[in-house]
Amino acid sequence: MNNEETYDFIAETENFGVHRLEHDGELFYHVELVNITLHFTTEEWDEFAILVREASNK
Repeated sequence: MNNEETYDFIAETENFGVHRLEHDGELFYHVELVNITLHFTTEEWDEFAILVREASNK
């Protein structure tokens, strides 16, 4: 079993950041909001991305 983890920063601003982490073949997304970090599975991330896109169009 491979326990190697690989971080991939996919977006970053002065105060916020998003990175992916591959762990045991699964992708997890981490959204850093100043002093809070949200953790998402791939399925949760897809739903969250839809939510943010819809909110930004309002």
